[in-house]
Amino acid sequence: DRSGELGDGGDTLTKRIRAERVATSMRFDSLVAGRTHACGLTAEGQAWCWGGEGLAGDGSRDKRTAPVAVSGGHRFRSLTAGQGVTCGVDVEEHAWCWGVSSDGQLGAGAPLSNNFVPVSVHGGHRFRQLAAGYHRVCGLTHDGRAWCWGSNYRGALGDTGRLGSPVPVEVRGGRRFVSIASGDSHACAIDEMGQAWCWGQNRVGEGGGALGDGTIEDRAFPVAVSPPDSVGDTSAGAIRK
Repeated sequence: DRSGELGDGGDTLTKRIRAERVATSMRFDSLVAGRTHACGLTAEGQAWCWGGEGLAGDGSRDKRTAPVAVSGGHRFRSLTAGQGVTCGVDVEEHAWCWGVSSDGQLGAGAPLSNNFVPVSVHGGHRFRQLAAGYHRVCGLTHDGRAWCWGSNYRGALGDTGRLGSPVPVEVRGGRRFVSIASGDSHACAIDEMGQAWCWGQNRVGEGGGALGDGTIEDRAFPVAVSPPDSVGDTSAGAIRK
C-alpha cells in the first residue's frame, strides 16, 4: 500500500494481509485497478478513485488514501485502469483519460503532458469498450474497429509500426471485433465469428508465446489465435475458454 491503493484511509500506507473496507460510504457497481491506484463507478455513473500521485482524477498531484470524486462532472458507463492511467467511456460514448502521459497514453495529442483531471481522447470516436495496459490504451468503436494509443513497445498498437502515438491509431487488418482486452504489452480481441486475434509482445519469460499463434515472435498487427474453436471470451488481457 505504498501509494494508498488500498483506499482504507490510513495515514501510514501500511500493507494489509486481510481485506480492509475502502473508506467510503459510496456504493459501487464496478471497480477497476491499476498498478498503484483503483477506481469505482457508482450506479449513477460517477467515478471515484484513490491511490498513486496524480491518479485520482481530482486535479491533485497528491496520493489519495481514500476515494475522491473524479473532476468534471462526467457520467461514465465504464472505466479501465492501467499503468498510471485511467480512462472511461461516458454516457455519450466519448472517451476520457487522466493520469500520466509519458508515452501519449492519455490519447489527447501533443504535448505529452500529464493531466490530473479527465481529458478528451482525440478524434471524437464513439467507443463501446476500452482496455488499458502498460502505457497504452485500446478501444473498440461501435462499428467494431479497434484503435490504440500510447506506447508501441513490441508492436502493441497493432498498426504495423513501431512508433508510439498520442492519438488513437487504427489496428490494421480491417476486422470487426466484439470485445477487446489488454495485457502489459499486448492486446487481444474477438471478432464476430468468435475468432481471437492478438498483437504486441509475444514471448513470456522462458515459456511460450503470449499471442497464441504458435510462435514467440512479436507481432505489430493482429494474428489469429490457434485453434480458433477454443476461444469464448477475453478478460484481463488473457484468452479463456
